[in-house]
Amino acid sequence: MIKNKCINDSTNIVFIGSQRYMEYTNKIIDKLNQYAERNSTSRFPSNVINFIKPQFIDIDLDGRGDEDTKNTIYNALLNTSFNNIKGADLVVLINIDNYIGTSTLLEIGYAVANNKPILALQRPMFKYKDSVGQLISYTLYNDKEINTGNINIRTCADDLLEWLVSIYLDI
Repeated sequence: MIKNKCINDSTNIVFIGSQRYMEYTNKIIDKLNQYAERNSTSRFPSNVINFIKPQFIDIDLDGRGDEDTKNTIYNALLNTSFNNIKGADLVVLINIDNYIGTSTLLEIGYAVANNKPILALQRPMFKYKDSVGQLISYTLYNDKEINTGNINIRTCADDLLEWLVSIYLDI
């Protein structure tokens, strides 16, 4: 945890997750940014937290391009994501429907290898329940499952920001 952080320091929060849920992830981050701007105070200045959107990786590229082109683009996006993670103070995993794809799994591994704490939206289940579950530092929702049928962007963003401010940053 980042306790007693200097008011002039900023914290980089990097989001990762599947492109399948890009729309939800971007909406959550947009809400977080709106909330931070509206509620900027000396206790919580808007420059304290930088919310960094994920580098969504679409290997298919809508069926265009040859394999070399696809691999080049994939590697460039993954490297950008890795660089974001390397500079992160916290990595937030948006695992709606408890889905963790291959690229997200690589990002989790990179975060762990670089000693970055990971906050998951919900406790990982199913395929990666044991392996990924052990790598997660914090879980926002322990007792409920977040899926496309029940996600509330505003509530999610509010809960994330409250957790960041009161639990993680302790400001």
